[in-house]
Amino acid sequence: MIPRKAARKSVKAKVGMSSPSGHGKTFSSLLLARGLSSAWNKVCLVDSEGSGDKYAGHPDLGEFLVIPLYESKEPDRFAPVAWISALKAATDAGMETVIIDSATHEWQWCLDYHRKLGGQFRDWAKVTPEHEKFIRAILRCPLHVIVCVRRKADYAITNEPGRKASVEKVGLKSEIREGFEYELDLMIGLQSGHLANVEKDRTSLFGGRADFVITQQIGEELKAWAEGAAIDGER
Repeated sequence: MIPRKAARKSVKAKVGMSSPSGHGKTFSSLLLARGLSSAWNKVCLVDSEGSGDKYAGHPDLGEFLVIPLYESKEPDRFAPVAWISALKAATDAGMETVIIDSATHEWQWCLDYHRKLGGQFRDWAKVTPEHEKFIRAILRCPLHVIVCVRRKADYAITNEPGRKASVEKVGLKSEIREGFEYELDLMIGLQSGHLANVEKDRTSLFGGRADFVITQQIGEELKAWAEGAAIDGER
């Protein structure tokens, strides 16, 4: 092995987007995907929630493609293998960006599978490899990938001496296996009003940037980074 100088190379962006239901994940993801792609018909949404068709004909969007997993009657329609097949289908169809909406359904399938196996710790030995295949398929996909994830309120029980125990809301927790965001280049959290907050940024594009609304232009900035363009401040 011979060490070499680190060099910027063209990559495919892997982006996560999380929020509670109704905060604009699908719409924002579509705008971001258009900026990453050369045309609307190069954007494909793999849909487990029925959101894609609802945005057909929207004045701010174009004619994107949909793979409607939710229409299948198969009990394992959200299993990792189904998402992996959808990623391949999008690739074979010549797409440039694919949106997974949402990965929470894949994780829920994994949790259900674990319960069916008995719900014991040892049963994760069968579940985890399936989930890891899903993650690897995202990372190895030769397209830009945007992964939508639901969030829900997270609570904690507080016990203070001399006081009655209470349950307090401590924030929002993504409904996906812990650590998922570490695999991505960018993790975006959406707040009310579609305001985006960058929670992880391997791109260095968003350092110091105030909360913002996702637009096609944001996707174009991300595409320039993915194609190896210099970032402000780089030498």
